[in-house]
Amino acid sequence: MLIVRGVEVTQEIQYFHADQHLTDPADRGPDNSLALVANKAAWVRVYIESDAPGAIPNVGGTLNVGYGILNERGGPA
Repeated sequence: MLIVRGVEVTQEIQYFHADQHLTDPADRGPDNSLALVANKAAWVRVYIESDAPGAIPNVGGTLNVGYGILNERGGPA
């Protein structure tokens, strides 16, 4: 089974478990703490693990993006 350990959405540099790979505390921030800008392209990175031994080739997925139910634009897209 695949397990999603984290999702990072970024338009620039973003933090994800920064305390584990950045040695200077001044370079760290909370996970996904940088603001995103509307109508600007973004990258999404998903961190996965497997509970099965060995590598799992050709992992893929689909990301659906929509407005939340409390958004002024009237609900999910």
